[in-house]
Amino acid sequence: MKRKSFTIYTGYFGQIKKYHNPISIANTDPSWFIGDRCEELAPGDWLWEWKRRAQKWNSKEEHDILKKEYIERYNEQLKKLFKSSQDLKMFLMKKFPTKEIITLCCYERAPIHMFNSLEINKDFCHRHIITEWIKGWGFCGGEYKPWN
Repeated sequence: MKRKSFTIYTGYFGQIKKYHNPISIANTDPSWFIGDRCEELAPGDWLWEWKRRAQKWNSKEEHDILKKEYIERYNEQLKKLFKSSQDLKMFLMKKFPTKEIITLCCYERAPIHMFNSLEINKDFCHRHIITEWIKGWGFCGGEYKPWN
């Protein structure tokens, strides 16, 4: 059967009951999570050292440096797996062939650009980078907003 459409949302485990076909892209899943996993999109082992350093953020300058490093490292990881965003799209469509809507989930709350507080900006994560990779496809729903 041919798929009519394919829409990708992103979201976090705290709102999972509101999502269509939640798929974990986290390094580890909550103990209660029983959905699909896409470990290929989970951050690499570099994440643990990065998180240790991020816990010591004391200034906006440190935050900006660590955010830039995180983005570079995760983009490098994606580029090793996929030559283009089109490759990533095809990968997701093949990995989840029966789903027309998926929601890629991890632990962090909301995208960094939604808030101004440095404390909340610590919630920046890889799913927001994935959204940037795929939003030009015309079928990316972006961050899931159940209030829309």
